[in-house]
Amino acid sequence: MRQVKNRGDYEELAEKIKKCLEWYERRDFDNTIYNLALADGKRLEISFGKNHIAHLLGIDTEYLKSTGLYKGSSYSILKEIINNPYQLCNLVAKGHLKYSSFISDFAFEKADSFYTTCGIEDFNKIQFVVNYNMENSYATGYDRLEGDYYILYNNEGKEFFVGLKKDGRYYVPITNRPITSNGESQTKFLHQLLEKQIITMPIYSSRYYLNDYTESKKYYTLYRDKAKKFSILSHYSGEYGAIIDVSRDYYYTCSKYCNMIDYKESESPIYIEMFKYISQRVKINVSKLEKKFGILPDNIMELINMYNSTLNESIQKGMDEYTREVTNERDRLKKERERHVEELNALKEEILQYQTQINSLKGEKDIMEEKIRAVKRILK
Repeated sequence: MRQVKNRGDYEELAEKIKKCLEWYERRDFDNTIYNLALADGKRLEISFGKNHIAHLLGIDTEYLKSTGLYKGSSYSILKEIINNPYQLCNLVAKGHLKYSSFISDFAFEKADSFYTTCGIEDFNKIQFVVNYNMENSYATGYDRLEGDYYILYNNEGKEFFVGLKKDGRYYVPITNRPITSNGESQTKFLHQLLEKQIITMPIYSSRYYLNDYTESKKYYTLYRDKAKKFSILSHYSGEYGAIIDVSRDYYYTCSKYCNMIDYKESESPIYIEMFKYISQRVKINVSKLEKKFGILPDNIMELINMYNSTLNESIQKGMDEYTREVTNERDRLKKERERHVEELNALKEEILQYQTQINSLKGEKDIMEEKIRAVKRILK
């Protein structure tokens, strides 16, 4: 953490932010909307419009506006103090302002991370997303935060939380906080943010422009990366009391693999009943299923146990098992498919040989019939 304490510090920060804004304007962020789909089934539409960028850079333009020394939009004030640092420094020198009153203690770190935290430009740098419910703070005793969602980014080992709040149709950034090894204060903040709050992982992202609603290519979290991200979720869940929710993605995964598996028709209603529980993110009641369908097959019980374990406190163990099972099942199905393809190709080759023999026999038959007709003509 490096605070701005004098003119030299501010001019250095202003130069950093100036480059950030030049980059921002070249990429037309003000006209771009990002879609972020989450494993708990939620989908966020996020705007990084000009008047919300100051938050990501650690500059409180609302405070500057409240002093009456600056007027205009948040972005115009930000541009003014960055393009004319001499004027602002003079106001500080005359005692009209203090650097600490409108510049975050983490402003240098925020400027360095701006290229990652502005927009969903590098989807793979998102570690997880917090679905923050401020009402839960009454149960934890921690002060409420203002955001609706918080995204954890990791950029070359440096981690940042970006806070989002609903503003009309879109979510907009309201804060950008680095994760530091600040000891007790950092631990307190993470408890404040995560305890009894839902955390989940990103599934895919895309974007579109306000003047052209055609959606861009979707960028998905790969299955091998989901296991890594889930280990991160499990760490923060165990350490800070967060609640993991990946139910929608689990539902999709089960649906996908059930469609791939050639299970018996008698098992189909059981899977349908299971999906009703999964879609509501509640434990599957084995007793009710067995009362309706009788004793459940072993393969179905394995799926139920894996799902129910993701809702238990021992979530790490359950999800590790789930990940292994899905991976093993995928590999098994892949090998089985390859075997079926080989068998199919062999059958095609065999059929082709039989067809050739049939055609040959037909030719011989035609020749024999012609000879028989010739003999009959001679005998007449």
